[in-house]
Amino acid sequence: MKKGKLIIVVLLIVMVLNGALLFAAGSKEASEAAEETKEASEAAAETTEKFKMAILLPGSRSDQSWNGGMYFAAIELNEQLENWQFTIIERTGWADLDPFVIEFARKGYNIVLGHSDAFEDSMQRLAPEYPDTFFLHSGDPEARGKNFMSYGPDQLYQAGYLAGILAAGISKNGKVGFIAGEEIPPMIASYNAFKRGARATKSNIETFSAYPGIWYDVTLGRETALAMMDKGVDVIMTHGDGMTLGIIQAASMDPDVFVVGYIIDQSFLSPDTIVASRIWDFKVIIEGVIDLYTKGTLGDEPKRWGIMENAVTLALNSRLADMVPQEIKDKIEKTEEDIKTGKLTIEYEPNPIP
Repeated sequence: MKKGKLIIVVLLIVMVLNGALLFAAGSKEASEAAEETKEASEAAAETTEKFKMAILLPGSRSDQSWNGGMYFAAIELNEQLENWQFTIIERTGWADLDPFVIEFARKGYNIVLGHSDAFEDSMQRLAPEYPDTFFLHSGDPEARGKNFMSYGPDQLYQAGYLAGILAAGISKNGKVGFIAGEEIPPMIASYNAFKRGARATKSNIETFSAYPGIWYDVTLGRETALAMMDKGVDVIMTHGDGMTLGIIQAASMDPDVFVVGYIIDQSFLSPDTIVASRIWDFKVIIEGVIDLYTKGTLGDEPKRWGIMENAVTLALNSRLADMVPQEIKDKIEKTEEDIKTGKLTIEYEPNPIP
């Protein structure tokens, strides 16, 4: 081979080797970059992993009150909160609740909320077995531990006082009533507050109460309301989930009888019958629970969500607002403001008063 050709061949070999080395280096850099991208993606996925909350409802959203209020609050927050995922189970009933509690604890849910005092026993027993899950129930506030607590008792009793002012202020017969599913402490407290609000407005007002013993029987709710109406009661405050629908049906038969609704603004159910609604905003409660959980302080002390926390209020039906005397509207507004600022305290009285 001639010397000139040899030099060319050597140069070609060097160029090929350099290209191979550059390719190998480039491949290594690409591989390292891909690995870094994969690690970054996994880190991002880990960062954006959602917290999970299970909402266990004893009844159905169709009650348009206790269960429906919590259901739609969770649905709304599921769309608004990027870092939280909500799973809702309806119709768990009130007995044999352990399987529901265990299922979501085993699945690693951060919070399991049982929307009834019926969950209290299961959660109190099972919470120690699942320390990484926080359990919430609506029962006795004293039933609490390291990772379980109550978000009750029902703070609607505060709005019961406001409803008493309203009922006494619009009753033509001077007779007002309260119907709840069972005669249990939170319901007694609501009736006591209702009584006190009514008496603070009209000292000679007569008050009546009835507890049919069941929450979801529409027919029984209607019959109970009709029996109360036969006594001359013309304003009824209700607290009874599906039973409330029957109470509204009964009252709607008489244009001179009015109902104070329950949990959500129920005026759409019967605009000419429901003069107002006692609202307990479960969205505020869930957001409050999440805030405490995120801070790591959930369960450190009992927590209530009432008027002071903007979770409870009395909402007048605008369609019937003209039938409410202005002085009564003013009294309701001032009383609610006094409660909110701490100037007035409505005591939680779980035992019957005269």
